[in-house]
Amino acid sequence: MLEARGTDIDNTPGLADGIANSADGSVLSLHGDNLSGNDSWKLNIGEWYGGSSGNYGMTLGMMVFQLPDFGDVSDPFLSAEFDVTLDQKSDGLDFTADLWAVRSSASPDLLLSDWYIGPDTGNAAAGTLIQSSYLTPTVELGRVSTSAMANEQLVSYLNARYDGGNGAGDYVFFRVNRGDENAFLNGWNAYVLKSSQAEEGQQVAPEIKYSSAVDPEPIPEVPPEEPPEEPPEEPPEEPPVASGDNIVANGSFDGDSGWTVINHYEAANTNGTVNFADGVAMLVETDTAVVGAWKHLGIYTAVTLQPGSYQFDMDVVYEGISDVWGEVYIGAAEPVNGADYSGDQQVLKVFNAWECGDAISYSGLATATGCDSNANPGQFDIATTGTYYLLFRSGGASYGSIGVSLDNVSIVAEE
Repeated sequence: MLEARGTDIDNTPGLADGIANSADGSVLSLHGDNLSGNDSWKLNIGEWYGGSSGNYGMTLGMMVFQLPDFGDVSDPFLSAEFDVTLDQKSDGLDFTADLWAVRSSASPDLLLSDWYIGPDTGNAAAGTLIQSSYLTPTVELGRVSTSAMANEQLVSYLNARYDGGNGAGDYVFFRVNRGDENAFLNGWNAYVLKSSQAEEGQQVAPEIKYSSAVDPEPIPEVPPEEPPEEPPEEPPEEPPVASGDNIVANGSFDGDSGWTVINHYEAANTNGTVNFADGVAMLVETDTAVVGAWKHLGIYTAVTLQPGSYQFDMDVVYEGISDVWGEVYIGAAEPVNGADYSGDQQVLKVFNAWECGDAISYSGLATATGCDSNANPGQFDIATTGTYYLLFRSGGASYGSIGVSLDNVSIVAEE
């Protein structure tokens, strides 16, 4: 997905130019797997960020397909239909979404310039409008297909991009976005489509169904370029880690030594902060925060791990949280400000208002909140010796009446 954020309802990005709005607090970015609590299986079309004054966030769905190889023929596509699976609609949904063909490329990578919302204004950079009002508030959940008129437009577009065989193997990019107005929306106001990463796989994924008088040939895979071989280095001898010893330094938060606070949103978002006091780390709203305005904060520390199995845990306390998530990740790359972090793997899902919304107040071990569905919550494996970054991040509308308190963070090697 592509994501835009702004502080005013009209501070959307420039149209199809890949540039964020010039107003303070405006951001345009690629929206990857599990960013800001969004799972990779979903394509959120519309407002997902809780849209309110000072805090707006909108996403649009991008879908990429590879053109078949029919050989050197003209107009191989005889018919075509574009299908998606509509999984959810927000309450009070009040806008329509359009389907666009954006561009073709030899690379499947998304670009910020793929962004566009609003009606067709004749801006060529926005792409080719396939169907206006492809999604409407009254459409039923399930499989949604393009209209007969849109199918004709789709066939024409695909044949033009195939270009007599010159486009064989290229990628074509399609976008579903808000179509009625170039503006953010209030509240969670969105359609949710399933992607190819959904549990059901290809049967619910976006799909272009087509017919042709020519059978396509397999597209040869381009092997990755292999780097020159180097003699293997002898790994340094590492002392074994005794099982039962806590590997996290200052896990009891005797001050902030060894811990780094990170703002996963832009620097202008000052709706939350982390305080280290009385032997705990506390995520709280700031005094200047707008009530219900979203924030996304994390704290992380470096640990040295060897190959093996480990168990993570910590004490967590919160009361009356609302529309927030809390997750623990570990990875070899260090987190950076202004960007989400999923590391190499998720260690623990501590709380999530959408998936385990009954547990809005809790005091105890993070592995026992009941929100993580894994057989052994907090357990993870490491394959390579090195420095890793352990991060807890939490974002959303409200950290509750007392904030989110963390203490006694531990990683213990399993026997």
